[in-house]
Amino acid sequence: MIRQYFLLFAVVLIVFGLAFIAIDSVSFYKAQQCLTWPSGRAEIISSTVGVKKPYGKNGLLRLYTPEVVFNYSTGRNGGDKKLYSDRPCFFSGGTVNYEVCRRLVARYRPGQTATARFNYDNPAEAVLECKAFVSDFIPLGVVLIGLGAIFLYLMIKKNLEKNEDDEF
Repeated sequence: MIRQYFLLFAVVLIVFGLAFIAIDSVSFYKAQQCLTWPSGRAEIISSTVGVKKPYGKNGLLRLYTPEVVFNYSTGRNGGDKKLYSDRPCFFSGGTVNYEVCRRLVARYRPGQTATARFNYDNPAEAVLECKAFVSDFIPLGVVLIGLGAIFLYLMIKKNLEKNEDDEF
């Protein structure tokens, strides 16, 4: 019975690891798509490092996100309607690495102009950089898959040893 729980635990670790990697993979896919989007002039309104709700036992773990608000116009339908976005790049979730966000935000000062790429089919979707920044999900996914694989290996090894003992 205990073996079944260990097997279930190992499978759950691997599934969660794959899910975390898949979450960040969407950002990488969208970053590749972005290269085909049309571009336009953007004006930076504000740029800050956002702090998501603190996590952990005493709120010590903080997740940071780059928040660069900019306006841009698509020139679609003969209009010059200004749209706003707060996504400088494809960044899923958040990161515990403040420095990564700070460096990204530092590239965009309020009042500065930049080039934005926007999704022609969904003009409200726009970014300043066609990059995907790795959040903490990929390393966490790799660790979970590794732990799950170790549990599976140890279970298989123990079962093989038990089967050899049973034969004698």
